[in-house]
Amino acid sequence: MIDKDRIILDQQKKIERIEKLQEELHTLATLGMFTIKVVGVPDEDGLLESTMDTIHNLSHAITDVLEGMDPKKAIQENLTGKDNKEEEED
Repeated sequence: MIDKDRIILDQQKKIERIEKLQEELHTLATLGMFTIKVVGVPDEDGLLESTMDTIHNLSHAITDVLEGMDPKKAIQENLTGKDNKEEEED
């Protein structure tokens, strides 16, 4: 029984670390995008803004997976710009 309890505790700690990662990525991306727009950080090729946008979308994909979404679907909806097959057909 102790092994089972230990496994559950370890899994909960993993989930908490992933949740913290999601929060940190979201904060980083939000502050980064804000800084680019408000402070006017030079980003002539748009690479910095694109990177911040990707990090932001990744943070939302992580949230979706933590809430039970299939990882492939979370990637599709958050990182490829394709919501689902029905919308692709429209």
